[in-house]
Amino acid sequence: MQTKTALVLLWCVFLLSFGIRLYYNFSAGGYFEPQAYYSLRQVESVKRNFVTLYDDPLSFGGKFMPHLPGFYYLLAGADMLQPYGLIIFASIVPALIAFVAYFFAGEITSNPGLRLLAAFLATYNPDFLQLTTNTLSPLMLTLLLFFFTAGLFLRLERNKQLLPYLLISSLLLALTSLYSIVLVAGLWLYFGLIKLQGLKLQARSLEFTIFYSIFTFIVGYLSFVKASMSLGIAGLLVQAKRGLFTLNMVHISWVSFFSGLGILAVLFGIYGLYLAVQQDTKKRQANFLIALGLILLGLIVAGFAGMPIAFFGFVLAMASVYSVAAVLMYIQRLKSVRALLTSALIILIVIPLFASAINGLGRTELARADMVEALSFIRENSPQDSVVMAPLKYGHMISYFANRSNVADSNFLNSGDLEVRLNAIHSAYTTVYETEALSIFEKYGVKYILVNPEILSEFQIPSLRYVGDAKCFKKVYDSGTAIYEVLCRLK
Repeated sequence: MQTKTALVLLWCVFLLSFGIRLYYNFSAGGYFEPQAYYSLRQVESVKRNFVTLYDDPLSFGGKFMPHLPGFYYLLAGADMLQPYGLIIFASIVPALIAFVAYFFAGEITSNPGLRLLAAFLATYNPDFLQLTTNTLSPLMLTLLLFFFTAGLFLRLERNKQLLPYLLISSLLLALTSLYSIVLVAGLWLYFGLIKLQGLKLQARSLEFTIFYSIFTFIVGYLSFVKASMSLGIAGLLVQAKRGLFTLNMVHISWVSFFSGLGILAVLFGIYGLYLAVQQDTKKRQANFLIALGLILLGLIVAGFAGMPIAFFGFVLAMASVYSVAAVLMYIQRLKSVRALLTSALIILIVIPLFASAINGLGRTELARADMVEALSFIRENSPQDSVVMAPLKYGHMISYFANRSNVADSNFLNSGDLEVRLNAIHSAYTTVYETEALSIFEKYGVKYILVNPEILSEFQIPSLRYVGDAKCFKKVYDSGTAIYEVLCRLK
């Protein structure tokens, strides 16, 4: 395939991805998945105060929220392009992964057709496509910066003029996501593999890695020092892991792992990593890919799935270049049927992956319109210091739409009593005893509790079984989502 043809098709891959995301984002009617409203609160804070929100009086009833601010400043800039700035931003940024993948694959092969295939596999990774549609997650920018930085790092060894671009990209990553730590770990493991094979270490690459390791540590320390002092590094990691399990973002089943990335893409990627180990370990690109793959696979096995699976999917897409090249080399020997077999191979890889990716869209749980209306009612008809109880996934919606305190949300870091609060929410919805419910409401100062069919289904209950006491509970709103006001306190 000619380079010009590959570039034209690459633009088609990008535009199709952008169009698909744009369609689903507009089809949502302006709503996102519930966790996106944390990002929107940060956007409001930047627009109002020019700084992101660290001391949050509404999350968990009030706490310090450690985070990296880079993504939220970019999101605030996009929001200035009203009325569709956020939707366009959320559609175009993750679609740019096609160009990043094509750029990265250029370090593995000079064949434009194989680079294009790698870009397609990365762009239509089902897990990545689903995690970055109908949302405003930092993941969409993190993965882009992560692998663009990685690609620039590999090229730095041949072209020192790329250093300014590498510095800009890596610094943006460090200010956007803690996945800069994963990249640092991958860089050092890469150097270890290079050293084990007796290959020469490139001075400028080593100097950059030392600088970036120090910079990433400083940024992380300044952003999370307050939380780490109270919980410790180990405590922060435990809270993050428990939070992921709670949100059902972790799928340790290998069946879900394969289906989330696409079975054929996984098989070609794993075989590609095998070929890289067996045949290509003298090449620095193969060592770098193996290093990143080992770090990300370790995170997945340790239980930090969700985002690591999307990242690992990119690594497998790049590794598939090795396996597809090996298969094509074999096909070239079969002169009479090589064109047919080549076409069949491409169709066998592309069509199932694309179908799997599209099939996964539309399953994202979006904010319910009736829930938004109920929370707007609370905002307009309740005291400012009211606390609203709902399942954890609605926590950020409570803070954003009602501007009231929640009992818990997905911002787990620096939340010392996370499990206690989650158990309390579960008990408040499932108990049959009014006194037990009132005890929980009194402990957390709950003034309102939300109920709708989705919540009842989540807790597998037909209704709240204690709200029949009109002296203690009053239904103040009901339009799909009902609001019960708590009137009593235990004496």
